Amino acid sequence: MIGRFFRRWRKPAPPPPADHRNMNEDWAPGDLAECIVKGPWTPSDPFDPKAGDVLRVVRIREGYSPHFNRIVYTLSFEGKPAGYAWETVGFRKLRPVQEPAEASWSAWLKNTLRVPEPAE
Repeated sequence: MIGRFFRRWRKPAPPPPADHRNMNEDWAPGDLAECIVKGPWTPSDPFDPKAGDVLRVVRIREGYSPHFNRIVYTLSFEGKPAGYAWETVGFRKLRPVQEPAEASWSAWLKNTLRVPEPAE
């Protein structure tokens, strides 16, 4: 009976974390990432990437973001401290351009590769 009385003043349970892992671009170590965050990260740190920075991904982790109460994937980068990671939603994956080569360049390359090296 007394327990029911005090239950009214208890804090409600916090909501479960939102799952933001679907906001991902199939990251892999070695990928290039361009920072798209305009303004400071929350919380800010001197090691934070700036908008337009291009960084190489070293590690992808899954974890909980206490600042926004969500489950996310995070990226660690080459040249940044090992324990630091940033949410994937702050980056755009840079994909290599895969346009076909010009016909003249392709023919030149084939002819160059056919010519044997001179023996010494």
